Amino acid sequence: MVELPQQLVPTSQETEIIGSPQLARRLYGPARPAGIGAETIYTVPAGTRTTITMLLAANTDASSPPLTNSFTLSIGPDAEDTRIFNNTEVDPGVPMALSLELTLEEGEIIQALPSNVTLTLNGREVTV
Repeated sequence: MVELPQQLVPTSQETEIIGSPQLARRLYGPARPAGIGAETIYTVPAGTRTTITMLLAANTDASSPPLTNSFTLSIGPDAEDTRIFNNTEVDPGVPMALSLELTLEEGEIIQALPSNVTLTLNGREVTV
């Protein structure tokens, strides 16, 4: 018979949390970016690091026949070289769900161009 060393398991009185909890939440939406030009849809709060974990894009076009619409998202002020999605098409009635691991630092923003696509961003915010 083989004898294995015993391992002591700490009790709740012997442990403490030494970090900030990760708060998963909806960061934007569901909403359609509107207006003229790029709209800031999310800003990382002061003292926080954010990881965007999910993007849901839904084409809710009610025209007859429904049309394919697109959306554009940028990290920072909208420009061609900051776009993470550029005129990404979404067919009517077929939502697009994307799993992401996109980390943003304090003060960074996500901008969207006006579109007929309803966007929802989910993620985790961690105090740094």
